[in-house]
Amino acid sequence: MLKESQSQSFELIRRLENHVTSLSTGRTEDKKHIETLEKELMNFSQEIDYLQDHLNARNTEVDCLEEHIRYLELKLADMETLQKIVERLREELKRSSPECLFLIQELENKEVELHNSSLCIENLRELVSSITLDSQCEIESMKLDIVALEQNYFEAEKVRKEALQEKARTTQLIRELEGQFQDAQKLEKRFAKHASQLNVKPLFDELENKFTLSEEMSTCEEIISSLVSKFEMLLGPNKYIMDKMQTMAKQIEEYELMVEQLK
Repeated sequence: MLKESQSQSFELIRRLENHVTSLSTGRTEDKKHIETLEKELMNFSQEIDYLQDHLNARNTEVDCLEEHIRYLELKLADMETLQKIVERLREELKRSSPECLFLIQELENKEVELHNSSLCIENLRELVSSITLDSQCEIESMKLDIVALEQNYFEAEKVRKEALQEKARTTQLIRELEGQFQDAQKLEKRFAKHASQLNVKPLFDELENKFTLSEEMSTCEEIISSLVSKFEMLLGPNKYIMDKMQTMAKQIEEYELMVEQLK
């Protein structure tokens, strides 16, 4: 009976050992399983955090969408008003279509006028360029003409000065001739005084010498003609005296022509 008891005890101990071994093995496996579960739990925790963040983002998007929906609802509420406005604008457009067509036609006409104006401006620019070139040519020609006129002016001024000098000389000659005329009057008086004695040849010689002192005299033809007439009345037909008087008259006429040319 004791042997059976020992045998049962051994059996029980063996079973206990097996059970302990089994428990140890199970415990080891449980540890491994726990570690695996802890890792999975950690992963799940991270995934939960990620999902929480994603959920927060989604919530934000939802809030935005809700705000947008409210905005759209407001817009939708205004759609009827907008529809009425659109209808009114359509009616106004229908009414204004003829006016728009007229304005479009006017715009096209203005564009054509603008194009024509541009062409006209280009033509005017070309014309202005041509006129400018012609004006420059005319200016150069006028400059040459001015130079020629200045030259002519200087020459004319020179001629004028010479003419003034000639006029002064002529005036001097006229004064001399007037003096000679006075001398002739004195000779006439002397001749009239001595005519009765028929001794007039020295007087004629003196008169001829006075009138031949100058080669240029003015008008004395009337004086000599008067003297000739008086001498004819006083002396009668004296051929020598008459020839002398005729010669002096011709000389005086030549002097008169020369004086006229000098004037």
